[in-house]
Amino acid sequence: MCRFVGDRRWNPKERLATVLEYQTASQASSLERTYLPVLNQLVYGCKNWEKESLARQFREIIGSIVILADPLPLSSLASLLDFSKEDVESQLDHLYSVLSIPSDRDYPVRLLHLSFRDFLLDSEKRENWFWVDGTKTHEVIAAKCIERMSRQNGLRENMCGLEFPGMLRSEIDKKTLHDCLSPDVRYACQYWVHHLNEGKRNIRDQDEVHIFLRQHLLHWLEALSLMGKMSQSIALISSLQSLVIVNSSWPQSNYYTNVMH
Repeated sequence: MCRFVGDRRWNPKERLATVLEYQTASQASSLERTYLPVLNQLVYGCKNWEKESLARQFREIIGSIVILADPLPLSSLASLLDFSKEDVESQLDHLYSVLSIPSDRDYPVRLLHLSFRDFLLDSEKRENWFWVDGTKTHEVIAAKCIERMSRQNGLRENMCGLEFPGMLRSEIDKKTLHDCLSPDVRYACQYWVHHLNEGKRNIRDQDEVHIFLRQHLLHWLEALSLMGKMSQSIALISSLQSLVIVNSSWPQSNYYTNVMH
């Protein structure tokens, strides 16, 4: 509330009056009294169609920020979600009171309080414009991760241009690793399976996950190795296997044989 009232871009007396108005609402919970003044300002004076558009983008961008397994810088977040930096900045512009938004865009955007995430994900708030469907958001982020890894500047064979196979990771220049594996690609490689699990998404024949694995399984494992995360690959593949639904005429073991080829 102090950050909300003290935002120098607004009249502090008017903001304090807004906060006090919400404090007198007998039906409101403590979290509603804390966060509704911040959220309702985003759609103040908007027409219904404008509210719908703002709410959709809020859920896609801010909803993703509160769901991420590891925070990302603004530019990486925009790249992962396939939004322009301007779209992301416009969503963040009025949320300095609930998010840590560094002036240096190379630093990640973080939650100031976990209760803000709890408030947005509360199923009892599903009738409100700001409510975030956690399961659906995880599913969307998983799809965005797969899409990011599959782009032309995403995963590919020998993505760091190594001179020979079997070159030790310690021999690869850190700048080369950073240039070839941007933060958003690293995030996608490490956490897409997590989001797939949390989104309660199954894998079926010829869906986007199956197609991704057929095209990029080895490239993904190579990226994990370059990131120093190869030890996680067995657990990740086991997790993927648990999500597979196959045709009764095609045994599960054959599914993975087919993927590997």
